Amino acid sequence: MKHLIRNYSATAILCSVLLINPNGFATAQVIDRLSYEDYTVIDRPGQDLNKSINQHSPIYIKNRVFQGFTNYTLAYDYKNWQEHGGSCKLTSHNIYLNVTITLPKLYTSDRKTREQFDAQNLRLHNHELEHYAISKRGAARFDAALRTLNAAPNCEALKRDIHTIHSKILKEIDNENASFDERTQHGAVSQ
Repeated sequence: MKHLIRNYSATAILCSVLLINPNGFATAQVIDRLSYEDYTVIDRPGQDLNKSINQHSPIYIKNRVFQGFTNYTLAYDYKNWQEHGGSCKLTSHNIYLNVTITLPKLYTSDRKTREQFDAQNLRLHNHELEHYAISKRGAARFDAALRTLNAAPNCEALKRDIHTIHSKILKEIDNENASFDERTQHGAVSQ
């Protein structure tokens, strides 16, 4: 079974970690993919840089424009084994974390504007990377929970247990991201 859920935000780094369950036979793999998307901002002489970025940004959330965004999906699949008595246990699983960070890309010939943008964009990028780190920590918690998951009375119960853990982790990630944005005013203040 494969389940895709959740969004948070845009070239690809793929990392895998193979882990062995204490039972000795189950395998777990966390596959982490980070990619980037950009949107074009064309500098107009005399126009405020932030105003220009905001005018070009495609990122709107609750009628508010943002200059950067981190979107994530946390998906999984698994295999299980049903014992003769009916109990069911997880034998292997894969977790797929896909994260896309979207940032502005400025076109300008003005050196001062370029320097201002580069400094501002570096802070924005670092802010979005922390959202990525929050998602990675959530994926690691999900993996740890699945590796230590006890057998269930039957396979349908195991499926429900995994789904419950997944839903809990997604809520935790969303709450951590929201708290981080609140603390930093979406990256406007130091992290």
